[in-house]
Amino acid sequence: MGWADDGQRFGLALVFFILFSFFTAAFGSAQGEAAEAAGVGPILPGGGTVPPKGQYLLLNIASTTLYFFEDGRLIKCYKIGVGRTFEQTPLGDFKVVVKQINPTWYPKGRKPVPPGPANPLGTRWMGLGGTDYGIHGTNAPWTIGLPSSGGCIRLVNADAEELFERVKVGTPVRIVYETVEVVEDERTGDETLLVWADIYGRGQEPPEVIIAELEQAGRPGAVRLEDLREALARADGYPLRLPLGRPAELNGWTIPGGYIRGDGSLWVQIRPLAENFGREVVWDAQDHVVKIDGRAVPGAAWPDGRWRVKLEDLQGILGLPLAWEVDDSGRLQVSSLGLFLDDRLLTRQIVASGDDFLIPLRVANGDLGLGGIWDFRQGAVAVGGDYLPGAIQEFEPYVRLGPVAARLRLRLSRDDARLRLILSKDR
Repeated sequence: MGWADDGQRFGLALVFFILFSFFTAAFGSAQGEAAEAAGVGPILPGGGTVPPKGQYLLLNIASTTLYFFEDGRLIKCYKIGVGRTFEQTPLGDFKVVVKQINPTWYPKGRKPVPPGPANPLGTRWMGLGGTDYGIHGTNAPWTIGLPSSGGCIRLVNADAEELFERVKVGTPVRIVYETVEVVEDERTGDETLLVWADIYGRGQEPPEVIIAELEQAGRPGAVRLEDLREALARADGYPLRLPLGRPAELNGWTIPGGYIRGDGSLWVQIRPLAENFGREVVWDAQDHVVKIDGRAVPGAAWPDGRWRVKLEDLQGILGLPLAWEVDDSGRLQVSSLGLFLDDRLLTRQIVASGDDFLIPLRVANGDLGLGGIWDFRQGAVAVGGDYLPGAIQEFEPYVRLGPVAARLRLRLSRDDARLRLILSKDR
């Protein structure tokens, strides 16, 4: 039969994929326990369509996972072994047509192997109609999570026996090969993008396609394209876990990567927020820390390596007050300090500088009529023969707000309760 095991051929495959097993085994166990306890399941492969009635088995070869459903509800996830790269598990729609306890194995051209410890089918067999393949136990439990069989689907014997008792003859089975899945983190409830190794060499989905699929599934902005592209390159064929942020906005602007809950705090990506305020973000390889404008960022960490920081720490790092709340839909709304001329908002692109602030020169010229020109030699803003202190932030000239207000004879006040810097004419 096509699923006959061969110890010599498998030895090389086992060595090659042992790291793959290490990455996937822990996920499979935790995901299965969470699904059993809370009914929390993934956003499914295979188009996400589950029959609303009866039993249903969905297998994703790339993730080496079997999902068991009853009446549209995910009951449990099982880690499985699948066909080797040269004896691949077939894809498509099937049905369980036969069930056997302690099956006999009939390898092609060899003597039948009776039930017992030498039988690679383990203690249970569930045959798939129209094929020589089936879902069965194993006498080699260390092969679970690997492309290790001759095309059949393997489970550890305890799982095979449990599934055998639940599954009825006639149960539909769908087998797919999808390297991208979205699951809920059992600890935080946040969604995580799982990109599995392309074990059959069928080609990984391009990052642009993954982003488009997330948007179609109602998750725009959950991950930045450049972050995903970098993470896929870093994974280099190994499974990748990338937390997807929940929707977040800064003054109505969508924050790339959203936010993630952890340790009782809300975590946001440093780079897009800091750069929005004209700050330079770099990784200091020598000190192994993230730095903003040369200052180390405390607590900047997250398993996805995306340099996330707690919101309460971010305002101290930027030197700007922030206010935030999570609305009823779960969207994070963040507000930052704004510069107003009386009641008219001029900009929120403000940079703290000592006990003063820097604002873009284009705002000072266009909205306040400063008429300044950046002088590269002086490193300052030239205005009518005088120089006002400033700085270059993200390739754009900024000017210090205090001297601007004094030159234009504007009174500068601060309303911390409403996060406002207010310019007004002296009366």
